[in-house]
Amino acid sequence: MIKHLRVAGIAVALLGASSVAGAQAKPAPAAAAGDLHWFVGVGPAKPMADLDSRSELGFNVVGGAEYLLMPEWGVRGELSFQSFGGRGIGAGTSTNEFGGLASVVFHPAIQKIPGMWKPYALAGIGFYRGTASGFGISSSANGFGFGLGGGTEVLIGGFNLFGEIRYINASQDGSTTAWIPLTVGIRF
Repeated sequence: MIKHLRVAGIAVALLGASSVAGAQAKPAPAAAAGDLHWFVGVGPAKPMADLDSRSELGFNVVGGAEYLLMPEWGVRGELSFQSFGGRGIGAGTSTNEFGGLASVVFHPAIQKIPGMWKPYALAGIGFYRGTASGFGISSSANGFGFGLGGGTEVLIGGFNLFGEIRYINASQDGSTTAWIPLTVGIRF
């Protein structure tokens, strides 16, 4: 857990330092309809709902692509993996979630200037497969889910560094599996 928090802390520090370094730079080219951006990110994930009662802080890894329909609106597809260790009665167990999410992304009309933070919001639906294992027993369940959240990005060179926080909820076999991933990464 400490290792995951260190990685997230270092990424946030790099994002902050980069915004100071590029504050006096010229405006970047505006995003245009038809632009396609790939992204990857990592960070801690806080279990919520039924998952919180048996799991401790975990981590998430995400990757995908965003296609701009208009300069302010885009669609995003992603694949993600979350892993949580057990606690309390669930000590010695682990829960993993693998899934995909299709989202609509809104980028407010703010000119991108290198070193300047630009916010965005996203909401989407998806499908997740959860697997719980421990004590020689393993079980899995599938279910539909949704995600809501927001983030910010900063342009540095030809890359956008981003940080976002979301709420993800997946209903699996009558149980509400939810988590809040804090993700930092790069969009190119």
